[in-house]
Amino acid sequence: MSAGYELRDYQQSGIQAVQDAYRAGQRQVLLCMPTGAGKTLTAAEMLARSARRGKRILWLTDREELAEQASEAFTRAELPHGFIVAGTTADKFVSAWVGTIQSFLAWRKPDSRGYVRRWTPETVDFVIVDEAHRAQAASFQQMLACYPNAYVLGLTATPMRGDGQGLGKTFKAQVTPITMRELLDRGVLVSGRYFVPSQADYSKLQSSKSGDYTQAQLTEWADANPQLVGDAVENFARVCPERRFVAFPPDIKTSVALRDRMNAAGFSCIHIDGGTPKEERRELMREFRAGEVQGLTSVNIAIEGLDVPDVSAVVFMRPTKSERIWVQAAGRGLRSSEGKRDCVILDHAGTLMQFGPAEDFVPPALHSNDGKKTTGKDARKREKKIIICEGELGDGLPCGAALIGTHICPECGHVHHFEAIPEHPTVIPGQLEELTTEGRRQHAYELGEKRRWYAELLGYCANRGKSPGQAFYLYQEKFNEKPGGWQKSSKPTQPSAEVLGFVKSRNIAYARRMEAQKVNHAAD
Repeated sequence: MSAGYELRDYQQSGIQAVQDAYRAGQRQVLLCMPTGAGKTLTAAEMLARSARRGKRILWLTDREELAEQASEAFTRAELPHGFIVAGTTADKFVSAWVGTIQSFLAWRKPDSRGYVRRWTPETVDFVIVDEAHRAQAASFQQMLACYPNAYVLGLTATPMRGDGQGLGKTFKAQVTPITMRELLDRGVLVSGRYFVPSQADYSKLQSSKSGDYTQAQLTEWADANPQLVGDAVENFARVCPERRFVAFPPDIKTSVALRDRMNAAGFSCIHIDGGTPKEERRELMREFRAGEVQGLTSVNIAIEGLDVPDVSAVVFMRPTKSERIWVQAAGRGLRSSEGKRDCVILDHAGTLMQFGPAEDFVPPALHSNDGKKTTGKDARKREKKIIICEGELGDGLPCGAALIGTHICPECGHVHHFEAIPEHPTVIPGQLEELTTEGRRQHAYELGEKRRWYAELLGYCANRGKSPGQAFYLYQEKFNEKPGGWQKSSKPTQPSAEVLGFVKSRNIAYARRMEAQKVNHAAD
């Protein structure tokens, strides 16, 4: 065991199960561990033991942030290593390397004279594919073909492709030492509090004693509710204004607009996407991890690999048919940390009703063919997502790096122009309401709670110099009823964060209505 930490029992059993599979002749093994289970450190510990026996190791992923996290795990496991990432040169004298698939393929691509551009190890004993649900992409398959005799270890929390199919074409055995629900029971993860669109009728969705939903009902519900429901800033201000959050909008335009509106409402927020320059992205992520900003909104960057345990709210705005995306995104807020009891998940896209609570996710079988079949047309579309850079290196030679999910080449800096960003999704008005995992709305407020709310609304009005009548209308908007006969005897009290958040959400909604009226008047 390496100094500085001690693996949990399920991490040790995961290592043992992987080694048993290797001994049984299965050279390609998938280690499936949920977000927060420590799969990176688990794998690093296993590899450190192998390195001490003289084995050579190559760990590749598709983003530099994930390569940096792997490097940190290698350091904790006391495993010396080099790097295969843009701006570096691999150390030939170590026995382990961490890098990105983009840099690896670019370095091995021959130049005009037939020489590889930069050195990469010719032989390794172990190849690790991080975020292995992408292992069947052409880029990773090309890399694996370079080391046909190596043992392969895939790491993922969600062992499925985007179309729902399993990973049996690449891996021959799957190890799942623990599930999300088991981690929650142990306190390694926290439970989710789900807030869902209030317009939908959920009563018809609960059909079994266990509280599960039938797939037919969920599909019918999802098809009937394609829009995003409720304003993200307004609902965040009402439900959980004090929490650190990550948001997942459907496109860059929406993400930038969300950042600007969050900041305008007093919630410090940053935005990153695949086109954010590398140094700027690194600095923004440092600020977020350090707690210098409250929130992060991201497109295709923070869904996987983001490890900030004190995040306790997830704003999910991305309509998706992928359970993998849903589980990965919700998992960003389910890690435990000191003083953290739960995670609020604001589900504007109604995804909960399609896939159920993220913590109930059970990994599919390795050879599962669940999900839609892939047609030739779909396959061709996916191939286009891997772009070969047309820029030039410093010596005038063509770059040829493989670009995945970014339009700025990490090797030469060339900017590629892809398809136009889609328009904003439709947003229909509405408040999200909390739903239990059994599919029922939370209980109504008791009379004592309502009286507390009214007293605190009076306190808010008194502090801001507003008429007590404003408290009456705010109460009516909150509970859809007028205060009872006890109204006249109520005395102002200091408003809580819950009440202040609700008032702020109403102010945001009012400002949006006024802005819309100005636009309509201008159009007239």
